Amino acid sequence: RQVFPDMVAMAAEMGMEASELNSQFTSNAEKFAVFGDQGVHHFRRLAAESRKSGVSMEGMLNTVGQFDTFTGAADKVQALNALLGGTYLDTVDMMMTVDPTERLMKLRGAVEDAGYTQERISAMGEAQAYYFRSTLAERMGMSVLDFNKLMSESGEEFAKNATNASASLNELGSATKFGR
Repeated sequence: RQVFPDMVAMAAEMGMEASELNSQFTSNAEKFAVFGDQGVHHFRRLAAESRKSGVSMEGMLNTVGQFDTFTGAADKVQALNALLGGTYLDTVDMMMTVDPTERLMKLRGAVEDAGYTQERISAMGEAQAYYFRSTLAERMGMSVLDFNKLMSESGEEFAKNATNASASLNELGSATKFGR
């Protein structure tokens, strides 16, 4: 009951139906419950990025959820670092970063730090770009379509959007509480 008015305001700001946002929250509540009082905050940030990038929240959560265990994080980090050709991700860091949006930013950052923008991948040539995108998306644990969507905006833009979403949603939450 306390969260729903905030969801209505947030949905309006994001240009989506409140029922759609509420459905996302309800279907993923278990994944955000581990954050306790901060669960709604993390949901808001990820929902804003999901809306902006076009990648489903479930897809994002599945991608970042692979880093919840040491074994999962070690396997993914090793595979990604090998493909990217350097040490761009750290197993313990990825596991200890529990904020889903932050994990996504680190994944994006690693790809960009390795110099792989969409333009550079496309410049590899059709066959090499095909296999590189396919392999990178698979190692990240997402579809190629979601990988392309996630990488379509710059890392700075991604981080800025997540930060702005968090700040504006906090303001919205305060305004909603005041209104109540």
